[in-house]
Amino acid sequence: MTPSTRQPCQGQRHLTSRQPSRRQTTHQDAQTVPTRTEPHYGIWRLDVAAETAALDRATEDFDIRAPSREIVAGKLSGGNQQKLLLAKTMLPDPRIIIIDEPTRGIDVGTKQQIYAFIRKLAAEGRSVIVISSEMTEVIGLSDRVLVMREGRLAGELTGDRLTEDRIVRLAMGVNSEAA
Repeated sequence: MTPSTRQPCQGQRHLTSRQPSRRQTTHQDAQTVPTRTEPHYGIWRLDVAAETAALDRATEDFDIRAPSREIVAGKLSGGNQQKLLLAKTMLPDPRIIIIDEPTRGIDVGTKQQIYAFIRKLAAEGRSVIVISSEMTEVIGLSDRVLVMREGRLAGELTGDRLTEDRIVRLAMGVNSEAA
């Protein structure tokens, strides 16, 4: 029998007239990232061993603390959710990482862990773009800061010129030549 697409039935898409495919997931309801799939009678399924190994690595590498392996990600603390998200982001081994507000809403201890992780990524030679509204975070993590104002680049700061005062001046449009 050749695969054919039928009308979706109660949230499922059928590839053949007999066997449903795995449910399509959105970013919000995905609990794991498929690391490898295998065909099985026309259905793609997750490689459970690879998933388990990825979770073990993430738990160790990112110090994710959970009462059990079966807990839903949304039930973890904010810091552990953030570390899990970073672990999932790193599964495909990206060379460029964009991190938006990496420490919003998490405790001080976890912030330090995430800062160390970001520094490690940069030390490995990866490009890390950090978007943050916390000035100390921007200054502490950055080699170079690009300041945006009204949707345009207001200036670039590096080295000794990378100060809170200069960032604020560029952001406010005051004395932009100071940058």
